[in-house]
Amino acid sequence: MTEELIEESGNTFKYNRALNHSFDYIPVSAMMASTLLWSIAILRPKNPPVWIGILEILLVLAALLCPASIFWM
Repeated sequence: MTEELIEESGNTFKYNRALNHSFDYIPVSAMMASTLLWSIAILRPKNPPVWIGILEILLVLAALLCPASIFWM
């Protein structure tokens, strides 16, 4: 293998990794946003138990803080 081929494959791997990360963040963010909106909707009519909505909001906050805590270390 030539040095040029090794460098080119390294760039391809970097691009592929960046693309995979972006495709991971989009669905996960959408699911977290939908869970948060569902939790707020549970709190409003008072028909389902309110503690379920509060628990879901706390879970969304915990899910948001877990990736952020990596940067705080």
